[in-house]
Amino acid sequence: MSNLSSIPEFDCLYKNKSGTYFYNIQLKSKRPSGGGFRRKLIKLKGSNLSEAVKDIRQRKLFQRFNNLSKKQKSSKMKALEEKVKELNYVSKMRDKLVENLELFAWRGFRGVKCFPNKEIMSLKMRGRIIYFNPTWLSYSSDLHIIRKLRTFVER
Repeated sequence: MSNLSSIPEFDCLYKNKSGTYFYNIQLKSKRPSGGGFRRKLIKLKGSNLSEAVKDIRQRKLFQRFNNLSKKQKSSKMKALEEKVKELNYVSKMRDKLVENLELFAWRGFRGVKCFPNKEIMSLKMRGRIIYFNPTWLSYSSDLHIIRKLRTFVER
């Protein structure tokens, strides 16, 4: 497990340095010390996060949690799929923002990092970080985004 890193917001998914995904499942046998169930990492076939989650669904690995009811297992899988959808959506919106940032020659936008923040209305720049509202970006045209970015240049 030292070679693996956990994926933020996904408590049961891990990724190794080569990009292979693993799913942490519960075995039916208990630990000899009596401290809960044994766990095992199952290698997933997906090369990205959404493919890995599809593999979990197809192989029904989410049903391997012994202490949960069928309804809880199903809702856990749905929540996992929703997180992946949300992550893909935020990633697309980040790409849209970066494309618009690349149109500017202003030095202040070089090396800037973009982070989602649903609490703000549109865009906010603090130092070398731009916080963006993904919903605002999805409804905004490129021209509107560029106009908003210009307000940061004028400061």
